[in-house]
Amino acid sequence: MAVAKLRDTLGTDHARITFAGRQYTRQQVTEDLACRFNRLKEAEVVLAGKHRLLETRDRSLHAAMTMLDRTRSQKVQLQNQIEGLEAQYRLVKANAVGSRFEVDRSSLAKTEKLIRQIKKRLDVAERVLAHESRFVEPIPVDVIDEKDLVAQIDEHMSGADAPVERGSLALGGPAAR
Repeated sequence: MAVAKLRDTLGTDHARITFAGRQYTRQQVTEDLACRFNRLKEAEVVLAGKHRLLETRDRSLHAAMTMLDRTRSQKVQLQNQIEGLEAQYRLVKANAVGSRFEVDRSSLAKTEKLIRQIKKRLDVAERVLAHESRFVEPIPVDVIDEKDLVAQIDEHMSGADAPVERGSLALGGPAAR
């Protein structure tokens, strides 16, 4: 990690510090370290925010999936009730054929219309829920170089053990004065 390397370099008593064949003053290294450390802290804040966003989205996804399951269950129950009503209607219709009783066709027509409306609403609700539950994967833009990745991980792991003195890294610390 560049911040840890710069920090370790400032732990020495050299007036001039060399990186990649170029020499820098302690003040230049201190200012660069302060900028990098501020960017690191900002990145950590952004990362924490993204973790909270991910947790919130996970909870929303779970709630949506639960709602979808509940809606499907209700749809099955309503379909069973509709089938029962249709069977009852056919039975009444069959019994009315040979008897003197007259069946009120307008009430039956209203019932059939209501059943069709309920079926249509259930189908629409199921399509809406299915559409809302689709998630889009982001398109990968960055190409990952395996050698570079391994080098970065090795560097990060080797620098993770170094202690960090907060006073020398902060903008208000002794190095910034």
